[in-house]
Amino acid sequence: MRAIIAKRTPATTFIISSHDSAELDRLCKHILLLENGILQPEASGLDEQRAASRFITLQMETGPASAVIAEVRAIPGVLQVTNPQKNEFIVAYDPGRQPHMDLQLMQCINSHHWRYRQLSHGKSLEERLFFRDRCGNG
Repeated sequence: MRAIIAKRTPATTFIISSHDSAELDRLCKHILLLENGILQPEASGLDEQRAASRFITLQMETGPASAVIAEVRAIPGVLQVTNPQKNEFIVAYDPGRQPHMDLQLMQCINSHHWRYRQLSHGKSLEERLFFRDRCGNG
């Protein structure tokens, strides 16, 4: 499905209904949320990019949560680390102080011999929709 959408996106608008927030996040530039019978636009990732702080979502395979949080907090430029779900960490950071946070996180993971599943810039759609009050806005 992704290949079809990618191929036809410049000339076609797609409407997709799904509960799979990860898939919607990968496929869509604009997302509408039906909440209490009202269709509302989901806040854009552009708002996050303009903010003074940015976010990285880190999904781990191994590594005790308390140790991951402590070590990541010690990286210069990290503002906050939350653990909203098992093996998932949201890192809020100041890009002015640490423009290469992704590389710093990878070095931290490597130095502790932890295994990670995914590192992505920004918050996941699920995080933006259902955990709005954590790690700053939206």
